[in-house]
Amino acid sequence: MNGFLPINPPVREYHSPDTASLNRIQQLANNLPKMLLTDRVERTINALSEDDLDVSDLLDSNSEEEINLAMSQLSFLAHAYILGGSRTKKSFA
Repeated sequence: MNGFLPINPPVREYHSPDTASLNRIQQLANNLPKMLLTDRVERTINALSEDDLDVSDLLDSNSEEEINLAMSQLSFLAHAYILGGSRTKKSFA
């Protein structure tokens, strides 16, 4: 009996073709608690290039479990960027 939990646990790492962007997303997600404690989330994310968070290869693979993993990790990164740190962002102009 799992209650509301899924029968199979969610994946914790990517098994799709190894790409630099998926490795980068995984690394950022794993380091998020440290980045929040040291107030480095905004600086780290601002230093990324546009391709560092590219998930197009993952979308092409149609791996629902890995797409859900990427969605969760990117969502946590976005929330940490906006709400983490010493001051909350008010706008993105």
